[in-house]
Amino acid sequence: MALLAFEMWDDTLLIVCTDHGFLLGEHDWWAKSVMPWYNKIIQTPLFIWDPRSKLNNQRRKSLVQTIDFAPTILDFFQAEIPDTVQGKSLEETIEQDARVREGGLFGIHGGHVNVTDGRFVYMRAPRDVGNSPLYEYTIMPTHMNTMFDPAELQDLELAEPFSFMKNVRPLKAQARTRKPNRG
Repeated sequence: MALLAFEMWDDTLLIVCTDHGFLLGEHDWWAKSVMPWYNKIIQTPLFIWDPRSKLNNQRRKSLVQTIDFAPTILDFFQAEIPDTVQGKSLEETIEQDARVREGGLFGIHGGHVNVTDGRFVYMRAPRDVGNSPLYEYTIMPTHMNTMFDPAELQDLELAEPFSFMKNVRPLKAQARTRKPNRG
């Protein structure tokens, strides 16, 4: 039985990661809602077992993002990676710490947006609390927990599709802004 369990790892790709981090009073912020996206929120654990390399107990310095998971899985199963996929397979990063990108963009819609090279971070905040014009683009008019209300639907317009949308034109709606909550 133990031999069978060991052989399972010969053809099993395992990716373990976490959601965003959580501020516990650092920078006078709590949780992860509308505060600036400090490194404590975005640098999260990632563990990958790839049986093609059979490497373990290795640490990599290359900058990767969650958008790299799908192409890594497709590559593992020798499936075609569509042109619309924006990430890169991490096979060579796992094997030899090969770089897949020079920078990563992270932040929150309508709030701070940051770019990092894995070492330094440039943080950019909205010009003011109103942060307008600000738009949401969607093919399904919903927020995280609620549908768009009728007032939000009155001034919708169709926008040009983004590269990954397979020529489907999204709805463009004026976005709601949130005021930061401290404490």
